[in-house]
Amino acid sequence: MTLSPVPAWRAIIGLFLIIILCLLIGAAPILIFLFPLGSLAIGLFLYQRYPILYVGFTWWMWFLTPLIRRLIDYKCGYTTPFPQELAVLLVTSISLVTLVLHFPKIYNRDGLPLRYVLRLYFMVF
Repeated sequence: MTLSPVPAWRAIIGLFLIIILCLLIGAAPILIFLFPLGSLAIGLFLYQRYPILYVGFTWWMWFLTPLIRRLIDYKCGYTTPFPQELAVLLVTSISLVTLVLHFPKIYNRDGLPLRYVLRLYFMVF
């Protein structure tokens, strides 16, 4: 983990510049698959090297993905929501790795609130 976040910001800004460029030149169909894959790659990079920026990137993905989806739909017509909407879920699911790795420690040591939440979840669904 390094302290200089310059490569992280370059990756994030690069993704959004590619999105803007593809929208401006009329290559929006490329974004249908490029946006989720690029978001996942940047999410993995940020998760490994800049965890604080990963959290911010995840929040911004939740806010900006619907806008990007609408822009893609505007440029190339309606597409099924699956590919673009998948970007948010892919980026967010990266953090499940931490939960899976630390689940036994959390559940055994300070897991009383987690036990209640899991019990409530499984009773409802």
